[in-house]
Amino acid sequence: MRSILLATDGSAGADRAAEVAATLAKRLGGSLLILTVGGSLSADQVKELARAEGNAGDALEALSHQVLAHAKQCAERAGVSDVRTEAGWGDPPDT
Repeated sequence: MRSILLATDGSAGADRAAEVAATLAKRLGGSLLILTVGGSLSADQVKELARAEGNAGDALEALSHQVLAHAKQCAERAGVSDVRTEAGWGDPPDT
C-alpha cells in the first residue's frame, strides 16, 4: 500500500492538488494523509479570527478544522477510503 501526503492551506491551488492527490490515492489503492500547518497568518488575520471565535487559539483550531474537512470531503468524494488529517503549527517547511 502507498501513502500520499497532501499539504493544504485551503487555497484554490490546494483544492486542485487535493483532487490530484485523491485521484492518485484511489488509483493506487493507497492512503491519503492531509496536513495543514498554521503559522503564517498576519497579526490582523489572527485578530479577525479571534473576534469571530472568542480567542486566537479557538480561531486557529476552527480554521484548521475547516481546511482539513474540506480537503477530506474532496478525497472521500473521489473514492479514497483511507483518509487521515493532521494539523500543525509553525513554519510550514519545518513542520
